[in-house]
Amino acid sequence: MYGIDTIRKLNETAALGSTTVNSTTTTFVASGLTEQEQNSTHRIKTSVHEVKSLPVKEVSLEAWDSEVLAAQLPVVVDFYAKWCGPCDRVGPILGHLAGELAGLGKFVKIDVDKSLQIADRCSVRSIPTIIIFKSGKEIARINGVQSKEKLAKFITTQISLETSR
Repeated sequence: MYGIDTIRKLNETAALGSTTVNSTTTTFVASGLTEQEQNSTHRIKTSVHEVKSLPVKEVSLEAWDSEVLAAQLPVVVDFYAKWCGPCDRVGPILGHLAGELAGLGKFVKIDVDKSLQIADRCSVRSIPTIIIFKSGKEIARINGVQSKEKLAKFITTQISLETSR
């Protein structure tokens, strides 16, 4: 298991663009990570790459209507905050699911601190909250940290139910 500090350092390193990834190795340049952390983060990066994790796009208030409400495909929306520990656990899971369930729907995230109006409009009272929208309407929601398997089943079941109607 990897510590949250190691994962945060990996995210910071990746955000700074100080990693170089080719087809077989990951090289850390001036990352400030210990050798053990570099080995751990290399395994994280390799495993993420193997499952085709996709970045989950952050949607702003200005883009909400076009990105979510007007979308042709179902949209899975992760309501989160940067300071929220449980949200930190859900984010990577949704990245994996976005890769695994590509084509089934679109995956986006909303920072409730930046887009409080959207959270209020959607009656989000706790985070993390995941809401699935189809044709501009909420079709399902789930709150709290869930396992990857439970989230995958929830998303596929809800989208399948809605598609069969």
